[in-house]
Amino acid sequence: MRTTIERRAAAALAALVYVAGAAGTALAQQPQDTVTVREALVFLITTQAVDTGDAARDRAAAAATSQTLSRALLSALATLPLTSSSAAFTYRFNPTLGTLERASESFGPFFVERAMTAGRGRASLSVNWQYGRFTRLSDMALRDGTLVTTSNRFADEDEPFDVETLELRIRSSSLTFSGSYGVTDRFDVSAAVPVVSLSLEGERTDLYRGTRFQQATATASVTRVADVLLRGKYNAAHGSWGGLAVGGDLRLPTGREEDLLGAGALGVRGFAVLTAGTGNLSGHLVTGISRGGIAEGMDFGGAVSLNPTPTLTFAAELFARRLAEVGRVRQATSPHPRIAGVQTLRLVQEEGSLTETHAAVGFKWNVSGMWLASATVVLPVNRAGLTAPLMPSISVEYSF
Repeated sequence: MRTTIERRAAAALAALVYVAGAAGTALAQQPQDTVTVREALVFLITTQAVDTGDAARDRAAAAATSQTLSRALLSALATLPLTSSSAAFTYRFNPTLGTLERASESFGPFFVERAMTAGRGRASLSVNWQYGRFTRLSDMALRDGTLVTTSNRFADEDEPFDVETLELRIRSSSLTFSGSYGVTDRFDVSAAVPVVSLSLEGERTDLYRGTRFQQATATASVTRVADVLLRGKYNAAHGSWGGLAVGGDLRLPTGREEDLLGAGALGVRGFAVLTAGTGNLSGHLVTGISRGGIAEGMDFGGAVSLNPTPTLTFAAELFARRLAEVGRVRQATSPHPRIAGVQTLRLVQEEGSLTETHAAVGFKWNVSGMWLASATVVLPVNRAGLTAPLMPSISVEYSF
């Protein structure tokens, strides 16, 4: 335990260090002309008033944190869950009757692919709207101002005497236009074009000995096409038991990486799908391997669909993806190099893989003829990466 004199001397030195470091930077505001989402995020992370006594370490930590946060945002926004490319109405040729018949009574799940194909010459067009209000980055809350970016604390005190917190408000709204076409009875091609509106608002606040200063503010928004998805799927086997299919994706780098809407590189994915059942109750399993894009990874998914009536399908799904080398952000503490007995906290980068898991529930309703309307809600199962409490989604599909 330090003496009173030692404590006062250390507090006085801390005050002088703070004043010297914060002079002229009580409030910084990001210029609004041509600001990208990435630039706004980097500005909020790097505009620091707390003097830790190690500027080089601060710069390195801020750069790594900005990069990791950007990759977390990219993994959530540039690869938003896209609805399944499988058409709701699937057909196959019955050689006994010489006519086409429905391959499945179900309209299928929302995000997990199913093995059935649309049938030769059958096509579908759909538009899907999805909204996300992101509130957490792993175990850290983003919107309530409790995310500590930097702080100084005496080792024998519970609360820091100088602490900076960050508040981030991130929202996305997307319209995805997609279509599929049956090239043959067993082979489908499809495409999805997402148009994403993304907004970021942030504030960085410094609290020194009970006095609050707004350290920095920044805003940025963008609306544009994100990365386009092309898909091909081949039905390798089918019957009354269900079906087996294999396929591949190309995710084109059409979105701007600077606005966190594009990976900036071509991504490829191969997948396999197993469907069990073609009646009122069916189950679906899918697994895939990805290369390129944001990061290498694997994904898994499962879904159950139930038809209580011929015009209504309920579905419940669980899907996860594991991305390599995305990394995460954590808080690390180290001794202050110039003030004895003071511990400094920083946000730092921690390398490693990231596994994101989500669940979805909803329904599909055959409104009339070949028109289908659907609604679903996506929920996070774990706190990995950037997450929203829920992501509602509605869509309309027409088959012909």
